[in-house]
Amino acid sequence: MKAFKGFNKDLTCRGYQYEEGKEFHTERAECCDTGFHACEYPLDCFGYYDPAHSVYHEVELSGEMDKSGDNTKVCATDIKIGARLSIAGLVKMAIDFTMSKVNKEAGSDERHGFASATGDYGASSATGNCGASS
Repeated sequence: MKAFKGFNKDLTCRGYQYEEGKEFHTERAECCDTGFHACEYPLDCFGYYDPAHSVYHEVELSGEMDKSGDNTKVCATDIKIGARLSIAGLVKMAIDFTMSKVNKEAGSDERHGFASATGDYGASSATGNCGASS
């Protein structure tokens, strides 16, 4: 599973030293207790590692997994540390993640699309006569 992880600037996390391109394994995965933690949604990393003192990497999680409540935090027994991402890279990945979850309507166009900001019939229409917000 593709995910995103924050680290201290020296690539440590909770006393564990990581290295880009390397794989790591632990015996158990239980969120907030043991295992390798990461976030499915890239910007959730900011809740755990602030941008001023951290670095962020794309990671691949596998093995036994556990998920934390109602957010995108996930824990696994196996992790591979991928490429480092800039803040701009994380934002791009967040946009890609969000767009992958969008249910695109067949036959939508710029005047009648599901996210049209103009036109007469857009669901999010800020103008026109029949939009949901009009």
